Amino acid sequence: MHAMEVMTKNPITCGADSTCSEAAKLMWERDCGVVPVVDRSSKLIGIITDRDICMAAYTQGRAPHEIRVGDVMCKQVHTVQAESSLKEVESTMRRHQVRRLPVVDMAGKLVGMLSLNDLARVLTTKAASKENGTKVLSQLLADICQPRAQA
Repeated sequence: MHAMEVMTKNPITCGADSTCSEAAKLMWERDCGVVPVVDRSSKLIGIITDRDICMAAYTQGRAPHEIRVGDVMCKQVHTVQAESSLKEVESTMRRHQVRRLPVVDMAGKLVGMLSLNDLARVLTTKAASKENGTKVLSQLLADICQPRAQA
């Protein structure tokens, strides 16, 4: 199975010039905690989470409508390609301790989003054995949730 078979196609996006309020509104309307940030050609340039917005507002003492997404988004984004196997997806999530991955094409254009929720649905229903899928999912979650080394 590949990322393209599990991912959310045509995810919502915003631009770097959007405000954090606009990004938060998209998250609220779509019931998600992350919005990929793209340029005018749909190339992925970053990602912003609900936590990024909250922490920026708190640390800057400014309202979200005063803060540009481009100023607080994460610019180092880990991605997978649509043709990536689910094993590659799991490995990338583990290695970088992330719960969501943008799916990009060869040119870096966003084509989808893949989340831990997507993997959970597949691993617990379509795995060779449900017990094995549950074990894989449990270990993936444990690996992602490990405390990160302090820099």
